[in-house]
Amino acid sequence: MSRAISLSEFHQQLLRCFQNNIPNRLTLALSGGVDSMCLAYLLSQYKKKIHPQINIYAITIDHGYREGSATESRKVGEIARSWGVDHSVETLQYTQDVRSISNFEEVARKLRYQVLRQKCLGSGSQALLVAHNKDDQLETFLQRLQMNSTMFGLRGLREVSPLPLLASPIDSECIRVYRPLLPFEKATIRQTSVENDVEWFEDVSNQNISLTKRNLLRYMINEYVPKLINSRPEIECISRESLMETTEEVTKLVQSYETEKQNLDDRVRSNDFQFDELMASVKFSIPLQELRDTRHPVLARWLYEVIYPLSSAKHFHWSFAKLERQAMARIWGWLDKPEGTLIMTYLNVSFNLNLQGLHVEFHLFRQSPQRDIIRHYKTYVGPKDSSWKLFDRIWWIRISSHDVDVEIRYYRSSMRSELVNAFPHISSNEKYSRLNFEAFPVIIDEKTSQVLAAPTLGLINDGIYVECKLKRLL
Repeated sequence: MSRAISLSEFHQQLLRCFQNNIPNRLTLALSGGVDSMCLAYLLSQYKKKIHPQINIYAITIDHGYREGSATESRKVGEIARSWGVDHSVETLQYTQDVRSISNFEEVARKLRYQVLRQKCLGSGSQALLVAHNKDDQLETFLQRLQMNSTMFGLRGLREVSPLPLLASPIDSECIRVYRPLLPFEKATIRQTSVENDVEWFEDVSNQNISLTKRNLLRYMINEYVPKLINSRPEIECISRESLMETTEEVTKLVQSYETEKQNLDDRVRSNDFQFDELMASVKFSIPLQELRDTRHPVLARWLYEVIYPLSSAKHFHWSFAKLERQAMARIWGWLDKPEGTLIMTYLNVSFNLNLQGLHVEFHLFRQSPQRDIIRHYKTYVGPKDSSWKLFDRIWWIRISSHDVDVEIRYYRSSMRSELVNAFPHISSNEKYSRLNFEAFPVIIDEKTSQVLAAPTLGLINDGIYVECKLKRLL
């Protein structure tokens, strides 16, 4: 029989997640299932007996596709409030009938995190707690193993991770996801709920093995393999216990990679690491022998994180395998006999590698957009709109103190005369001599087509206030 999670044990796990600095405001994603209800209960006990000043904001997302979900959400709220936990329900709004959305899970997941982010911002919380557990970790491992994931993907869920949305450029809006129940098995969580009379709501669709691959994997781990293992000892390698050991080995290996990656990062950045935030480029050098001695996954992951702010790739977060298995093969082949310049492009980032003496010089920069994108890509900003806009998935731009409709567009060579008219001093400045060959954001009066700013170049008209930042590092 499984044991229950004690309050002191849960407290220690919270301290570990938050590195001994538990904030006074926490937001909880509360689905109503046994895992999230147990987490809500443990948090309420932590508030009651250890940290009375803490504010816990629970939010239940009603996806709007399951009959009775609205009634269930209200009941979840009643239970949460009886524990002293603030609670609200948000119903997801779709642009079309949910039954006609082919990628419904992906769409719902993105909408769900957008709502949770707004809830965090509204409550002044930078911590979103979710109730993933050790069983979820195992299912994630098997799913990614089937998808031929890299070791970093097989590492699966982390106790702390960024919100899976593009990060805001404002520090106070940087929200992280915390998983304090990740070390515990579902049976332990269920036992904790039973012993403390915690009510929860079962989603019967989770038992339908034909509905999702995760449901099928859950059935295989918990029911199918245990029934057969005595008569078929050869499948012991995919028993729950054996798979748990494998995931722990993967975790240890990836942790060793990440330690080496951090050491590499410290060394490279301390030696003339040039990062041009506004022009989205980076230059650095690494000793040839050090590169050859670095484990392949370590260098691949480090480069992946370095190029993230420079990349406009739409699915960057799912593209690490392309860098590790394709780009790195070319780099290692070149390192065996480093002659000439290695030039390649991956994830919309250009790589230039040169051997200078005993060092390899790297120049990484954003790939110029395609001509039709430069011609047609634009972002509209109204006079009263001072929110941050992500331009081409690279630059965050905020425009304020303007009383006209403006557009953010890519600069084209045909705009040079308008740019020079707006900023006459650039015509005699060598710094701007290559503007015909660059594609950078410019801000234009929608009605007059007058150039008001080129923020990445530091060119801003007196009548407008513009802030420009590269998207955050991973």
